[in-house]
Amino acid sequence: MELAESRVGEADLVKLLTRGIERKADYDKIEGRDVLYAKNTAPVSLTIFDGGHEMLAEHCFGRMKTLAGQGLTGSLKRQN
Repeated sequence: MELAESRVGEADLVKLLTRGIERKADYDKIEGRDVLYAKNTAPVSLTIFDGGHEMLAEHCFGRMKTLAGQGLTGSLKRQN
């Protein structure tokens, strides 16, 4: 089942693809990098930051620990 609020909106897609999106003042930085876009729909999140094709391991592992502490990992299991 797909929820409309979990999708990236068409206007945001155009801004992202044309690089017309700018950092919003209310977004935090991740490991010193500006966050350009963030969308959270538990248990999944999408964050686009100013940088290259890299994985920010410290942030990722910290987020996984937070989710595990909230008991959200059960919703990540494959459904048969």
